[in-house]
Amino acid sequence: WKPDVVVFGFFAEDCYRNLNLFRMLRDPDSGIPFSKPRFIVNTTGKLELINSPTLPPAEIPPTLAEFASWPLAEHEWFFRASDFGMNGFRWSKLAALIEAKIVLARHSARAEEFFRLEGEATRIAFQILRRMREEVESNGGQFVVAHLPGISELKALRKSGMMPHQSLYAAVKREFSVIPLETSLLDSAEGKDPAPYFHDGHYAAEFNRVVGRTIAKHLRARVSDTSDQFQR
Repeated sequence: WKPDVVVFGFFAEDCYRNLNLFRMLRDPDSGIPFSKPRFIVNTTGKLELINSPTLPPAEIPPTLAEFASWPLAEHEWFFRASDFGMNGFRWSKLAALIEAKIVLARHSARAEEFFRLEGEATRIAFQILRRMREEVESNGGQFVVAHLPGISELKALRKSGMMPHQSLYAAVKREFSVIPLETSLLDSAEGKDPAPYFHDGHYAAEFNRVVGRTIAKHLRARVSDTSDQFQR
């Protein structure tokens, strides 16, 4: 299609999805049993697609039953063999509940570690962004990143003036042309809790309108700055 401009929506949650091969291991309540492809960064520093084609449905149950022996298990960030074994205290519901609370606290700390700039999640995210920019620019277009903050990010920004993973977003802004949407979305919420503006974790209608208007305003400004580069 050779578009004049391509807008890439950047959502931090996708950094988790980039390291996931089985949705049910990341989100057991999703009801989705299938596997999916994912990228790794190979020894040459380039993106390499694995688990493509994905597992046929008939191979999913035996693969999950012996997941640790699956050749690609090492690339599933959400799998820890110890999580799926029984031990003495796990037969006690109370002991298992206490363990689950401890694990949850550890996962929160691990989430901060997840977004280190030198970590796998961030390296893959940047490789995807760079690859997309390369393909867009090779076709004569311009590449723009729109930052789509989630509900936890907007709540943190509203409360403290800082978003989680601030260093990640700062790094994206240093390397790419970014349309920041967080201020426009908070302004639309008029200082109130942004939760009602989400539906099942996704933007509801009002926030979608704000996103559309903000991106359109940004692109119109680019058009005026670059003369007739974005002719329809």
